[in-house]
Amino acid sequence: MSEIDERPARIVIAEDQALINYMLTHLLNEQKNIDVVAQTFNGAEALEATRSLHPDIVLMDIRMPFMDGLEATRAIKDEINDVNVVILTTFDSPRHRYFARDFGASEFLLKDISHDDLLHTLDDVYHAPFGSPSRTLTDKTVPHDKNSDSYEFAELTARERDVIIQVAEGYTNEQIANTLHISIETVKTHIRHILPKIHASNRMQIISFAYENALLYKYNPYEPAATYYDERGTVAR
Repeated sequence: MSEIDERPARIVIAEDQALINYMLTHLLNEQKNIDVVAQTFNGAEALEATRSLHPDIVLMDIRMPFMDGLEATRAIKDEINDVNVVILTTFDSPRHRYFARDFGASEFLLKDISHDDLLHTLDDVYHAPFGSPSRTLTDKTVPHDKNSDSYEFAELTARERDVIIQVAEGYTNEQIANTLHISIETVKTHIRHILPKIHASNRMQIISFAYENALLYKYNPYEPAATYYDERGTVAR
């Protein structure tokens, strides 16, 4: 047995909900073969912890503040390729799986997974040769077209998708109009058309739709991970 097999798997948890973060930490630390080396609450903290601690696995939520889990995955794999990232999320759209695989995640798990299946997956990822095929991010589970998605998504025009992204990024109608070079009335018209198409009744539901369908990711394999900021300024490139 090699040295890496004899020591516990060193895991960083990235989960913004404090209770879930605590429960995952408690569950994993009860295992003799796992050592949670850091609890982080957003993608920025996960990236910094990975840089400083070089864990074996990062257990990564998707929707988190400052930098979400998919962008953090891309940044981690861009800098420290031999760290495994396991996505643990409530989102299960084809686009989320598409980006998770393309950004370098090892596995993609849903939060309704059983206790035993989570532990078995982490153990498999830790002991598998680096670069082994994923069980949950295969050609059969991930569409080749990142735009393959729900009926609601397909019904949206390209401009309506642009407006949804702007709404999800917190822009006002006036800011959206300035960014897209259209009138405020046109923005309002687009939003009126968007709401019934995605079965939404307000802007918050538009934001939820954007996250659920991974509309905020504009993947270009030739560009580095996005720069992100918090109250302290730039915290990653």
